[in-house]
Amino acid sequence: MEQNDRRELESGRFDQFEDEIELMDYLKVIWKWKYLILVGTLVCAIGAAVVSLNMAKVYGISTVLQPGILKVTEDGKISYIDSPKNIKALIETGAFDEKILKNIILPNKEDAPKSVGFKVTIPKGTNALDVLYETPDVDLGLQIIGGLNNALSERYGTLINRYEENYNNDIRSKLNETFKVNEKIAKVKHGIGTAEAENESAISELSTEVSAKRAQISTAETENEAKLSELNTRISSKTAEINTAETDAEGKLSALNTRISSKTAEINTAQTENEAKLSQLTAGLSSKTTQISAVETENEGKALQISNNISTIGTGISAAEADKEEAITALVNREATIRAQIAAKKKQIHNLDQRISDVKREIVRISKNTDLLIEDRNSFLSGAKREDTILASVMYTNTIQQNIGYLNTLRSTVNTANYQIFQEQVGIEKLENDIKDLNARKENLGKQLRYKIENLKFDIKDLLTQKESLTKQTTYRLQNLTEEIKDLESQKQTSVKQTKSKIDNLQAEIKDLEAQQQTSEKHAKSKIGNLQADIRDLEAQKQASIKQTKSRIKNLQADIRDLEARKASLIKQTSYRTETLKSEIKDFENEKNYISGEIKTIEFKKNNIQNIQIIKSPKSSPSPIKPKTRLNVMLAGVVGLFLTVFLAFFVEYISKYKNRERD
Repeated sequence: MEQNDRRELESGRFDQFEDEIELMDYLKVIWKWKYLILVGTLVCAIGAAVVSLNMAKVYGISTVLQPGILKVTEDGKISYIDSPKNIKALIETGAFDEKILKNIILPNKEDAPKSVGFKVTIPKGTNALDVLYETPDVDLGLQIIGGLNNALSERYGTLINRYEENYNNDIRSKLNETFKVNEKIAKVKHGIGTAEAENESAISELSTEVSAKRAQISTAETENEAKLSELNTRISSKTAEINTAETDAEGKLSALNTRISSKTAEINTAQTENEAKLSQLTAGLSSKTTQISAVETENEGKALQISNNISTIGTGISAAEADKEEAITALVNREATIRAQIAAKKKQIHNLDQRISDVKREIVRISKNTDLLIEDRNSFLSGAKREDTILASVMYTNTIQQNIGYLNTLRSTVNTANYQIFQEQVGIEKLENDIKDLNARKENLGKQLRYKIENLKFDIKDLLTQKESLTKQTTYRLQNLTEEIKDLESQKQTSVKQTKSKIDNLQAEIKDLEAQQQTSEKHAKSKIGNLQADIRDLEAQKQASIKQTKSRIKNLQADIRDLEARKASLIKQTSYRTETLKSEIKDFENEKNYISGEIKTIEFKKNNIQNIQIIKSPKSSPSPIKPKTRLNVMLAGVVGLFLTVFLAFFVEYISKYKNRERD
């Protein structure tokens, strides 16, 4: 048992040593054939270098494109002229090859390529297209890439021109609308001038009527003075007659005796005439009393009508004030709503400004990062050109393209936010114009109601003036009628007295001729009394004429005040009409400003139209991209190393096998 264990232990040790010997054998084989391996590797590497150096050098001509902006919608979304995938498909399918090849300029047309093959890639996260064309002729490659850019610009330029033409048509249409609004404003201004001219004409007519009334007042005063002068003359004449009557009485005393017989007949005649005259005076008194009753009844009816009109106008004033309060409350509520909307829009603009500032800081950060990446890539490319340098350059290029795409996205976000801010500002201007319109409407409503209330108050004053004038006229007429009644009663009494006196005188003359002197004296006194009564009557007529003239002058002055009130009312009405037309002009101006805002919006959209953008101009690679000599040599060296190692082990195996066969 122990011997078996020893054998197993020894066999295990032997196996372990045998494995170590085999690994050493491998190393010995490699060391043995080291020259073969080294020579084989060098031969492969040198062969690859010779082949690569003998191959034509191929340069890469690249450009970076981006679809142009076709339009910016109202919500800030951007529509491009075409998608990057469609543009890539057009380029790769050779849609522009024929046009590009026609425009190539070469000394020898036979050297022109038969076809053009582009490599188009779309960096992830961007809408840019990285176009690469490989060619041994750099100038030819630059012409082909430039021709591709021109072909794309021509293809999408037609669409851009059509959209620009549509925007130009919209602008012309809005300008026509602005022209029409200007015509409306001119018509309204012409209406204001016409209203002012009509107002001046009406005011001139009223002024003429006022002047005529004042001339009538002057005429009435002149006529009154003439009439007073005439009455004074008559009073002087009556006074002279009294003196003459006194003188004549003395001369007539002698003739009274001869008239006694005739006086008896005169007594009968005087009684008859007195009865007829008394009947006539009684009828006149009855007529004047009836006229007084009619005048009082007419005055009461007109006064009642004027009172009803005044109460109706007062009710209209109360209703107008109630309508004013209700309309002003509605306008105030509407203004509060609009101001709340303006505050919300300003808050939205503030948020957008903050967003723009954040995006701009991000743009600055990404731009600095991109510049640093470009500097690092250039430092790598300017250094020793190794395989890892090329891979790092490719990685840098991809990162830079991603940064450029991200920058384009951020700039698009800034443009969208600016457009939204512009829209919000336009909305705020429109709401502020609405507030101005509401304030103007509120002010116009207040003015209208004030004018209406003032007109109604003027109507009340006119009615009160009419009522007062009617009362005065009625009082004057009643006074005249009363005076006429008194005059008739005085005439009646005078007639009775005259007749009685005459009869008494005649009877006295008949009864007592001896008392002729006394009778003559009494008769003279009676005549003088009559003349004095006439003088009193003339004085009463004089006073009545003065009162009538004063009343007429008051009526004319009341007419003048009425004309002045009508003149003031006309001026206010014209002012209200002018304010209304000016309000219409403001409305047209607001409409004009709104159309101008739309024109600015259309111009903003038009200015944002872009053809396909060339982010990176056609540029050749600084060194050939094919053949990659360093990479080819490295790969050939590695392949040669593996082949020679394999060959060394194979040759060693064959030699051992032959030696074993010999043994």
